[in-house]
Amino acid sequence: MLTEEAFRERMWGGFPALRKVLEDQRVADRFYGPTSVSDNLFNKMDRLLKLEILVSENASDILEAFKESKVGDQGRGGDPEWRKILDDLAHLSEDLRAASNDLGHKSARIAALIR
Repeated sequence: MLTEEAFRERMWGGFPALRKVLEDQRVADRFYGPTSVSDNLFNKMDRLLKLEILVSENASDILEAFKESKVGDQGRGGDPEWRKILDDLAHLSEDLRAASNDLGHKSARIAALIR
C-alpha cells in the first residue's frame, strides 16, 4: 500500500510545474460520486480497461470455444449464445470507442490552453 506521499509522487511525478499550481485542488465530487445507477468516471474507465484486457488476453480461448461449439454451419450469428457473446463484444468495443473519443476531447481542451 502506498503512503500518501508516495501516491502524490506517483500522481504528479511527470508534472512538477502543474503540481505546484494544482496539488491542493480537489477533483469535483461529480467525478467520484458513485450512484446506484451508473459508474463514476474512474470506475467506468477501470471496468472497461479490465474487460478489454480480459478479452484480449483470452481471445484464443474465446475463438477456441467458438470452434468447439456446436455452431457448425450456422456461422457466428446462428447460435443464440454466440450471438450474445458477439453482442457483448460489440458493446465493449463501442464503449471503448466512446471513452477514447471522450479522452480525445479532454486532450483537445488541454491543448487549447497552450495555444
